Formats: sequence, C-alpha cells, structure tokens
Amino acid sequence: MTWNDPTSHVPTAPFEAPAPIGPAQTPPATGDAKPKKRSKWVSVGVPVAAAVFAFALGSGAGSSGAQTELADLRTDQTSLTKQVETAKSTAQESRKQLAAVETKLDERETQGTKLTEQAEAQTKKITELTTANSKLTSENGKLQARVTELESATSAPAPLAAQAPQADAPAPSTVYFKNCAAARAAGAAPVHRGDPGYGAHLDRDGDGIGCE
Repeated sequence: MTWNDPTSHVPTAPFEAPAPIGPAQTPPATGDAKPKKRSKWVSVGVPVAAAVFAFALGSGAGSSGAQTELADLRTDQTSLTKQVETAKSTAQESRKQLAAVETKLDERETQGTKLTEQAEAQTKKITELTTANSKLTSENGKLQARVTELESATSAPAPLAAQAPQADAPAPSTVYFKNCAAARAAGAAPVHRGDPGYGAHLDRDGDGIGCE
C-alpha cells in the first residue's frame, strides 16, 4: 500500500494520518472526505454562532441603554414642563401686580390733576380778591380824602354875610342841637342863622339855613 494508490483505502477502517515529519510536510490526502467536511462546518459555524450571540447581547444591551436614556429624557421633560408652568404662573401674577400698580398710578395722576385744577382755581380767586381789595382800598382812600376835606370845610368859620348894624346884639342862645336829627326831633328844623340852636355844624353848605 502506497500514499498515492487510491485502491488502498479500506472503507471499513478509518485512516490514521502519520505523525508530522516537519513544518513543510503536508499530510497525505485520503479518500474519506466526510470527516474533514464536518470539521470544516464546525470550525466555521462556531465563530458565526458566537458572533451572532455577541451581536444579540450587544443589541440587548444597547436597547436597554436606549430605554434608560429615554426614561431619563422623559423625566427631564416632565421637570422642564413643570418649570415652564411655574414660570407662566409667575409671569401671570406679575402682570396682575403690574396692572394694579398702573391702576393706582392712574388714580394718583387723576387726583393730582384735580388738585392742580383746584389750586389753579384758588389762585385765580385769590388774584381776583386781591384786585377787588386794591380797588376797594383805592375807593376808601378817595372817600377818606373827601371826608377829611368836608371836615375841614365844616370846621372853618362860615363867612358872615353883611348885615345892617343892629342897636342891640341878641343874647347868646342856650339851645344846642348836636345834629340835624336832634333839631328835627325838637321840631326846630330847618334852623336859620340867628335862631336858637343854629350852628355851623348844622349848616354844611354855609347858606345860613341848617338842616334843610
């Protein structure tokens, strides 16, 4: 039996390869290929199965990590939503407070306008009263001057009219009237010069007839 003789193969007995002679020697070929074919599928299938298993494990781990990240994102979204709602509520309350402040400012401005108008009216009235007082003061001065003039005229002796010499001068009268009211009450008005009770204070115009 030789290595190159195909008839030397015995189906009933498996072929046993000899021990390797050196690194460059190749084991001889045999006619029984079935065991070698099964060994090839095993050597190829095991790594493929391992790769598929590892991919499945990686996919499962990746899916679990994505779910965890998604849960975290949803939690963050819920927190942000609450913060947005709180900010909206705060902004709405701030708007209400601002509106109340603006309303108070408008009321104060309205009150200030009314007070300004009242102050202007009072100032105008004071100006009018001051002007009227000045006029009254001027009129009073004129009246006082006239009174002084009249008093001066009444206190001066009245000019005596030319009279014919009389033999005997009349006796001085003891009748005295303080004013024309007293003369009228006594029934002596009008009082002529020379009559009892006649006086210059009763004859303002100096015509000799008092209490006309």
